[in-house]
This record gives sequence, structure tokens and C-alpha cells, in this order.
Amino acid sequence: MDRWLPEHVTLLARFASESSPVKSTVTKAIAEFRRTHADTWNVHKDSFTEDQLE
Repeated sequence: MDRWLPEHVTLLARFASESSPVKSTVTKAIAEFRRTHADTWNVHKDSFTEDQLE
């Protein structure tokens, strides 16, 4: 995982409570991230800080 990705995923997640269409776009993007990283999450989660994981 690129070093910049955890910060960008975290930034994107801050917009999850916005109104549509932002909310639906953010939700889809984060769902896609989860789907594509699910198999290797145990490795990738170490790239995130504790604050980012909350």
C-alpha cells in the first residue's frame, strides 16, 4: 500500500455524513477499498495510525 493512501482514505471518510450525492460517492469508494483490501487487511492495517482506524 502506498504511504499516502491511509491519509487519503481517512480524509475521504470524513465526508461520509454529507448529503447526497457526496455521501453515496464516499460510501461506494470506501466499500470498494474494503472489498479490494479485505484479503490482506491484517498487513495493511499496520499502515494506519490508531486515530485513523477509529
